[in-house]
Amino acid sequence: MTNSAELLIQGEHGHQQCLVQGTYTYTVTATSPCTVDSTSEVVVSEQATPNAGTDGTLTICEGTTVTETQLFDELGGTPDSGGTWSPTLSGAGTYTYTVTATSPCTVDSTSQVVVSEQATPNAGTDGTLTICEGTTVTESQLFDELGGTPESGGTWSPTLSGAGTYTYTVTATSPCTGDDTSEVVVTEQALPNAGTDGILTICEGITVTETQLFDELGGTPDSGGTWSPSLSGAGTYTYTVTATSPCTVDSTSEVVVSEQATPNAGTDGTLTICEGTTVTETQLFDQLGGTPDSGGTWTPTMSGARNIHLYCYGNFALYC
Repeated sequence: MTNSAELLIQGEHGHQQCLVQGTYTYTVTATSPCTVDSTSEVVVSEQATPNAGTDGTLTICEGTTVTETQLFDELGGTPDSGGTWSPTLSGAGTYTYTVTATSPCTVDSTSQVVVSEQATPNAGTDGTLTICEGTTVTESQLFDELGGTPESGGTWSPTLSGAGTYTYTVTATSPCTGDDTSEVVVTEQALPNAGTDGILTICEGITVTETQLFDELGGTPDSGGTWSPSLSGAGTYTYTVTATSPCTVDSTSEVVVSEQATPNAGTDGTLTICEGTTVTETQLFDQLGGTPDSGGTWTPTMSGARNIHLYCYGNFALYC
């Protein structure tokens, strides 16, 4: 019998286990004629086997380093504190917790925690967008202008309308806690403005100019548009201002041009009157050639023909 106060026995499956604790008496029986047996005792105490708990799992936020506390909290059972973790702590992976056996126990206890990562939210990077004046921006338009590889399913704020700054937010999924945001700055492209329709009267026989036509447009038309058809005299001329992308609809207006007939005093004529009489406007008018306009004026004052007189009607003259 050993004299050691710590005894070991072979347990089930050959694993070495500590002897059950208790007090054990050793007796040597007396041999006649001796009558008094001899005894001694061994007090056996137990060294607890190491306990690393049971395996667990843990999800951490992408990009973070797992801590020993996080790992330990995921072990099942009642693991002993004070063990060691391997390999060196970082991100996703399998980490082993080892509790070293205390003599006379010799078999260490281990358990594992499998760590996976939850991806951080990704709202992409900031962008810019130009829309046509008067339109309401859409979520699809905004999302298409985000840089990087943003996640779908985020939310836009404020309520979508026209020009402004819109924020895209992707909410973090536990255990991640920080939402991710990006912005799209929206500007408006002005609509083309050809003004409003107008009218213009030009003198018969002349060719209208772009300046004359433009001056007759109403409103505040954009300069730089084009006129059609080719400029000439009376007619309807269309002014077109081409839309600038992303606007797609051109703006047009019209100027209706009419002609004012040139004055016609006919052609020169001659008249003979009786001596001593005063010529009349009717007599003079009747001697004009061509098809003179009525309503003109005669100069100088009507008289007779003692001498040769020149009577002027409009731009023409009659000799009497």
